[in-house]
Amino acid sequence: MERYVYVLLILVLGACHKGKQRVEDNIIIDLTANVQDTLLYSSFVDSLNYINLETTEKCLIGKIKDVIISSDRILVLDGRLPVVWIFDKEGHYLSKIDKKGSGPGEYMVLKQFDYDEENRLVLLLDVWTKSILSYDLNGNFVKKIFLDMYPSDFVRLTDQNYLLSRACETDSTAGFYLVDSLGHTKKKLLSRNKDYLSSCNFDWEFSVFDDTISLMAPDLDNEVYRYVSGQFSLAYPITIKPEPTEKYNSETSSQHIKDFIRTNYIESSKWIFASYWSSERGLRILFYSKEYHKALVGKNTKNDIDGVEYNGKTSASGNNTLTFWCKNEVDDLNPILQILYLK
Repeated sequence: MERYVYVLLILVLGACHKGKQRVEDNIIIDLTANVQDTLLYSSFVDSLNYINLETTEKCLIGKIKDVIISSDRILVLDGRLPVVWIFDKEGHYLSKIDKKGSGPGEYMVLKQFDYDEENRLVLLLDVWTKSILSYDLNGNFVKKIFLDMYPSDFVRLTDQNYLLSRACETDSTAGFYLVDSLGHTKKKLLSRNKDYLSSCNFDWEFSVFDDTISLMAPDLDNEVYRYVSGQFSLAYPITIKPEPTEKYNSETSSQHIKDFIRTNYIESSKWIFASYWSSERGLRILFYSKEYHKALVGKNTKNDIDGVEYNGKTSASGNNTLTFWCKNEVDDLNPILQILYLK
């Protein structure tokens, strides 16, 4: 019996140590070493699928800013028009939310969106009125909550609270916050590094996949955090090499930063994608395999599977996919979604 307990204790301690080590091990990725000129799709993609977003007299997308793919809907946030377009999973146009204005149930500046699939509500962030507005799938206004702060991105939690991002602010308020269902700030969960308070502008700052909420610290820090039980926990302590050579503030133009600054971040169940820019070294594309602990770094990507190149990215990444978009060959038709099924 004593021997059994001793062996069990060794196994438990070993498992704990292994789990702890997995989080604490620093992931070092050098953006100047072993850099490929072109990352081929075939090195990280298993297969591709395309969804044509139907064009009608009532539906003509200006430009795709972001996409949410649910179990039965595709929602497209327009980056040029103050509209959310709603399609079925095959890309057939169903409805839209088009409520720009200053009246009741309307928004002024549409920044980001989320989808409450359980209640079938589309949530829109209006940064002009500092509020989140909810609409049903037919575009009917449901409710509005006012926030204590001006965020640049948000996620609705299952407990009806919210996560808000002020990650790109250049003062002491920069960071991520937990907000209650009425819009009141509960606490600051994560601060931005005060040494790197240069201005930045991301289309999205949270990555939501398979019921997981993640973020990558901006924009010269690169640690990946998970939201778990009311707080952000470090999941992937990534260090990008070369490390920053100087400090930055709000007066620093990103066009003149010699160090690598992050410009995009998307995460799926098996991969972390990020892009970086340096005024001296140019663009770097990073794909990090969480399964094999291996980084692929290149100066560009090329679709060697079917030759169709993307024109933009979205944050949608459920079921180990990435969702990019391509311009239609016919100028008057809506863009096409390119679904990358990752290895």
